[in-house]
Amino acid sequence: HILLRRPAAVKFLRADKMTQESIRLFEQEIRLTSKLCHPNTISIFDYGNTADDLFYYAMEYIDGLTLDELSRSYSTIPDGRVLNLLLQACGSLAEAHSYGLVHRDIKPQNIMVSEGAGYGDRITVLDFGLVTESHSMRDRNLPVRGTPLYMSPEAIQRQRTVDARSDLYSLAATAYVLLTGQPVF
Repeated sequence: HILLRRPAAVKFLRADKMTQESIRLFEQEIRLTSKLCHPNTISIFDYGNTADDLFYYAMEYIDGLTLDELSRSYSTIPDGRVLNLLLQACGSLAEAHSYGLVHRDIKPQNIMVSEGAGYGDRITVLDFGLVTESHSMRDRNLPVRGTPLYMSPEAIQRQRTVDARSDLYSLAATAYVLLTGQPVF
């Protein structure tokens, strides 16, 4: 980040995907995620438009691996380490849920692990691109979005309200992959 003089990751809304709806969802992601300040949630520093009118936001740069990359590297992760990783992810989700936010896309690719300064693994929950306020999830006309291997049954079938429990299901499916090296289904 030029003004802050620190490394940052930048997410752009691709020009070929830019519609009124995608702009609305991108701005919603920024607005809702920027409310969060848990140490295991990605921090947003800045947002705006480039000179050629592309929407972007700058966020904390994490030097680490996604849980997907970690799982592929080690096949299975010891249960004590998985427990430590999950407790941190739960902290991030608990804060989001306390604001009435549902992540809707918890999966190994959206959680990074990095080395904390002298204290081992540090988890960061990323990509709140599908985040929504739980009261808005009652609309049965919302499109089904997410990664099927990690989506709760209610998120796929839309028979019930999708809420914080759906994120916990997705986190449990992530834990299963870390512990066994295989997806639940």
